[in-house]
Parts: sequence; structure tokens; C-alpha cells
Amino acid sequence: MKNEIKPVCVDLDGPLLKNNKTIGSKTIAAAKKAAEKGIEIVPVTGRPLSGLPQCVKVLPGVHYAVTSNGACVTEIASGRRIYGAPLSNQKSLQIMNLLNSHGYLFEAFADDVGYIEPALMEKYRQKFTGTPVGDYIFGSRRVVPDIRALFEALRASGAFIEVERGFLEYVKGLIPDVAADKAVGDGEVSADVVVSIGGDGTFLRAAAWVGSRETPIFGVNTGHLGYLSDVSVADVSTFVAGLADGNFRIERRSLLQVDTNAGVALANRYALNEVAILKNASASMLAMDTSVDTTMLNTYLGDGLIIATPTGSTAYNLSVGGPILHPACSSFVLSPIAAHSLTMRPLVVPDTVEIAVTTRSERSHTFRISVDGESLSLPIGSTIRLRKADFCVNVVLRAGHNFAGALRNKLMWGADVR
Repeated sequence: MKNEIKPVCVDLDGPLLKNNKTIGSKTIAAAKKAAEKGIEIVPVTGRPLSGLPQCVKVLPGVHYAVTSNGACVTEIASGRRIYGAPLSNQKSLQIMNLLNSHGYLFEAFADDVGYIEPALMEKYRQKFTGTPVGDYIFGSRRVVPDIRALFEALRASGAFIEVERGFLEYVKGLIPDVAADKAVGDGEVSADVVVSIGGDGTFLRAAAWVGSRETPIFGVNTGHLGYLSDVSVADVSTFVAGLADGNFRIERRSLLQVDTNAGVALANRYALNEVAILKNASASMLAMDTSVDTTMLNTYLGDGLIIATPTGSTAYNLSVGGPILHPACSSFVLSPIAAHSLTMRPLVVPDTVEIAVTTRSERSHTFRISVDGESLSLPIGSTIRLRKADFCVNVVLRAGHNFAGALRNKLMWGADVR
């Protein structure tokens, strides 16, 4: 009997992913059955620039992923690209246009939200309504014509518009007449205000891009929750007009600075949300010897440890039962993940301290560190040192924005659904 290759693709977008970007239980169960039969699961995803989604690591029996819409093969354990190179935006658009010319479904995405011109959406609505493909399109995509309105509002305000070079190339492929004054790359930020278009992940990348310049950032939410992105895409024209009139306020948010003795360069040393120290997927629990200002605090035993800023207290920290901190608090919070003992509880410490974590394990040689979602494998025995960064992130908020309102509106704080 000849060998037979069975390609199995796991779609990492749309209905198979929950809103918090975790793979659903049905997908995990299907992958487990396939793995038991010796079928290699190969997740397929776009994400040519932002790296491999962490959620693929929960799939059993997965070793490699096809990324950048088929242009790369990535080793999941290390995140190392072992074949290929990311497609340029121009090449991606050429491929999508070619597929479209042959009658295949054309979808173009702008940071987690399907961007499609209304006329094209109506065309697909007529063609696919009542079919499984139609249920997928109309259940997980929405029209976002307001991206054009954002550029028009900025132009009307008299602003000089600089756009990140890759994003400008991408948008011009969708909206050819979009107007911008300058395309910029890394290290070229000279703007007075940076606009982040997307969800919280986009905002985190914008913060990393701005770095120590402390350029104010305002987030335009085109995602689902958008806790950091204060302005909805539908309201952006009104907000831009208010921005020009000074009808806004700036809130300073602290960051964690990360250093390690592992001899490995971290792609990002500063976290606006959190730093997570995590066991590898197949490893037994991790021991984490933790000290605060050189004084031994505790040895955490479990799946990992989260060190979160006040901004990040409503993110990963909240999902493991950690406390919510007001953004103005001068504190950090340490929250264990799946702790081996009930006495290991979240702890709030002042942000003036230095936290050191040294990992130990008898069964694994590596562990993972995640800095605002960017993950890297480090050798067991490495020490991670964390302290408050010397600079902050300046977040632009509507004049009427307040913390209590954000809790109620974004997290349904106190909602009674009975």
C-alpha cells in the first residue's frame, strides 16, 4: 500500500477562533483525533509580519505551520522560519487579484477585520447567501468603509499624514485614491500623534513601534473588544475633529522592561500589558524562583507566571484570576498560572521594585517567555529581570473617557443578565 498524504488545514480566523483568539474546543478535539491516527496537523495562517499565533500551540501533534498565506514554513516550538520568506503586500495583492479573476473568493484583511468594498460585499452576498461559505463570510466579516473616512477626516483637519510604509501599500491596493503625505518605516516616526487602526494587538505593536519617543497614540477600534482602542471606527471623524480642537486628554501608562541572562536577544524588551513566563506545551510544571529587590519571595510551581502592568491587568492577568488595577496605580501584579498550590495567590507590588525570576525543571530543557504576546524559547535556568521602564506610553483618550465607564462598557462590569 503506497503512502498517502492527507493535508489537513486549520483555519485560524473566522468561526474557528473565538474573539479572544483561542482555538475552539471542536477544533482541538478534531486535531486530537487526527493526531491519534498519525495524521500531521498543519495550521495555515496569513500573519506574514506579526509572527505565529500562540493559539496554535494548544493543538496536539502539531510541529509545523504554513504561514504568510503559504509562503513560509515555521517550526512551532521555536517560532523559527525554516523555509520561504514572507510575501510582500504587493505580491499578496497580485495573488488575490488573480484568484478573484478566476472566480475564487477574494478577501482582504486589515488587522483582524475583513475589509471589503460594499459593492464587492453585495456581489458575494448574492452569490453565496444560504451556503456554508456565505455563513462564514457574513458571520465573521463586516464592511469597514470608514477606513477611507479616517483618512478624509485627517486631511480635512489639515494634518500632515505619515503612514507606515507596508500599511500604506496595503491600503492603496484597496483604496487607490487614499491620500497620504509620506510613507515611513521603523525608526522614522516624527508625527505629533500616532493612530493605531485595529484592535488591542495593533495598539501593542504601535506602542512597540513608537518605543521611547513617547509619541501619543490614539487607537481606532476595528476589532471586537478594543480595550486599549478608545474610539470606534464609526466615530473616528468626530474624534479627529475634536482632536484638532484639543478635546482630548492623555493618560500615561507604565511599561515593564525585560532583561535576561540567557544570551538571546529579545525582539521586544518592553511590555505595555504583561510578561508571561510559560512552560512548554509538552512539559511538566515549571518551578520559578521569584525574588523582589533581591529578597526571596516564593517558588511558584505551575504552568507559568504573569507579571502585568496596570494596563495589562485587564488582559491575560484577568483571565487567570488576577486583580484589576486602575491605570494610574504605581504597581505591578504577579499572577501564577495553574498554580500547584492553593496558597499561591496573585500579589500586587509597587512598581519601584525589581523582580527576578529563575526557572527550574527536571523534565524540560526550555521554557517560553512572552512579552506582550511575542514569544521566545529560552533555556531552563535562565533568569528574567523586570523593572519599570524609564519611559511610558502616552494614550490619547476622549475627554469623557473614564476607567469605570470602560469597565462597564468593555467588560460588562456589574451587568445582570438574569
